[in-house]
Order: sequence, then C-alpha cells, then structure tokens
Amino acid sequence: MSSNITTLNRKKGNIKAQITKLSNWKETNDPSDIAAHLTVLEKLQKKFDDLKTEYFESATDEEILEIEISLAEMDSDIQDLETGVVTFRRDARSLTVVACAVV
Repeated sequence: MSSNITTLNRKKGNIKAQITKLSNWKETNDPSDIAAHLTVLEKLQKKFDDLKTEYFESATDEEILEIEISLAEMDSDIQDLETGVVTFRRDARSLTVVACAVV
C-alpha cells in the first residue's frame, strides 16, 4: 500500500469520526444547533467527495475494490444524516408555528 493511500485512509478515518460526532448530535435532538450542523454536513460532504476523487485517482484497481464498500457505507451514512437533520429542522419549524398559533 502506497504512502498516498495511507494518507487517504487517515483522511477517511477523520471523516468517519465527524460522521459519528454528527450522528451523536442527531440523537440528542438539540434544535439550537441545526444551522451549524447543516453547515458542517455540507463541508463534510465536500471533503468526502474530494476523498473519493483522490482514491480513484491514486489507488490501484485492487485497492479500490478493498475500499469501495467502506466508501459506499460512509456515503450512505452522510445521506442519512442529511435527511435526518433536514427532517428535524422541518419538524422544529412546525413545532414553532404550532406554538405561535396556540399562544
């Protein structure tokens, strides 16, 4: 495995850690952080897209086969997070509208 792939694997680990951190936030459902987390999620998606591009430019076919499943899982996790945050944001807005209507 080349040193470039080792570097990319470290970047991948960093992105996985960020995914986990955002997943943990989603479980606490703190509405005050929605906008900040959407911004972080957008940046994370960009980093992930750049990482995939770097992998496919640098890795051999064998190395790509080894990491393809991991990248697909990470992509799915990011999409799930995005869906969850957007849904939570929409639900929080609905609650605000209902609360204002009741008052």
